[in-house]
Amino acid sequence: MRRRTGALRALLALAALALLAVVNWWLLRSPAPVPSMARPDQQRIDYALADFHGRFFNQDGGLTLDVRGPSLRHDARTRTAEIDNPRFVLTAAGNTWQGASERAHIERDADQLVLVGNVELSSPQARGLLQVTTEHLVFKRELQQLHAPVPARIEQGGNELMGGTLTIWLNDERLELGNDVHAILRDDAGAGNSESGKRADRAGHGR
Repeated sequence: MRRRTGALRALLALAALALLAVVNWWLLRSPAPVPSMARPDQQRIDYALADFHGRFFNQDGGLTLDVRGPSLRHDARTRTAEIDNPRFVLTAAGNTWQGASERAHIERDADQLVLVGNVELSSPQARGLLQVTTEHLVFKRELQQLHAPVPARIEQGGNELMGGTLTIWLNDERLELGNDVHAILRDDAGAGNSESGKRADRAGHGR
């Protein structure tokens, strides 16, 4: 009886060793998990939209910003959205401003629109079409203010104003150029006489 019990124990021990060897062999042959090849910027994008069109209103229900573009990507980390080739319309004080740029960044609460790259903005005025060009323009909805922290150019009725910075208060219908302001004022600009002109340097306010 004792011999049978000893033999059974030896057999169980050999079986356990064999099972352990098989498990180790399987683990060594199993392929290692493949790391994700997603780029860091892709991992941060939590959603994307095609043919984006957004409209934003003030507390009184008035439309203040209409923006659209072929694509929008929202960044989960910075809580901002990037729009490619945006086209936008601003409405303030009864005036309409239309514009475009290469890119736009808009905050999640839609309080600020940042326009970057070949920014163009225009508005019909009594003295002629007012056109603004710059490389960086920030629209603050709550303040109804446009600000270019980089050089900007204003053209109206054949006249030109250039400055290192530009601020436009839409509700007050007022603009201000700063930092090395230059002006090109043409006589009879409304008639298109660009040959006879006066060039002046001045720190300016105007519209």
